[in-house]
Amino acid sequence: MRVALFGGAFDPFHLAHLEMINSCWALGKYEQLIVMPTGLSPHKNLQASLAAYRYETCRLALQDHDEGILLSDEEIVYPGISYTVDTVGRLKAAAATDALTIDLLIGSDSLLAIHKWYKYEQLLKEVGLVVAVRNPAQIKEINDQAQKISRQYNTRIEILQMEPIPISSTKVREALLGGESADHLLPPSVASFINDNKIYAFASDLSGLSSDWLYLQKLEQTQWPLLSQKRRVHGLNVMQYSIHLAKIHKVDLRRAAVAGLLHDYA
Repeated sequence: MRVALFGGAFDPFHLAHLEMINSCWALGKYEQLIVMPTGLSPHKNLQASLAAYRYETCRLALQDHDEGILLSDEEIVYPGISYTVDTVGRLKAAAATDALTIDLLIGSDSLLAIHKWYKYEQLLKEVGLVVAVRNPAQIKEINDQAQKISRQYNTRIEILQMEPIPISSTKVREALLGGESADHLLPPSVASFINDNKIYAFASDLSGLSSDWLYLQKLEQTQWPLLSQKRRVHGLNVMQYSIHLAKIHKVDLRRAAVAGLLHDYA
């Protein structure tokens, strides 16, 4: 069985992600393409949105796609830091067959920085790579890096031919934080979800909880298996507004966040 694995923060999922998935699936080489939002990030300085929001943007974007394109919460529920090499190991261990082949779908920026990944040498011996070119001006550098990795680790590498879309999650968030519309950068269902739920509207309030963010992530992880996705999103909405009110009324932000997040869990 051959599987493509597309991991990332997806904060939020945008049109470039969708184009990567569609282009990879169109190769016709995979029985499954698994989209997997990250759980607890190894990058401690990254305050990603809590998982239910990120998972929902993926779910909405993919809901009408081929049944072979799957959304997984494997890394979200894993009780520890999410490293790709460990995720691949768990997927292979859980497979009913030893003949599971996994190719990682990544952007060319990730290919050029792959030496920074945790246990990257082991990872490159375990998976193949499907690389979406994000910057055509770097094609020579990308091809050189692909050939070097392929020779050194015997890694299968395919350069994905697709129309480059100059969109990043950072660009989407910056537009929203600046009061601009990001609808043209997002699948319509994702744009509606973000606008209706004001996902990024309380970023300045949340910044006061940077030292507590890992704690909140772990609380969300604890209740994840016990709530429907609808209730998870509702819990984050209540949490964000609780923090907003707490800041206005000078109440402890951490207590407000915990009360809002866990109010359906009690």
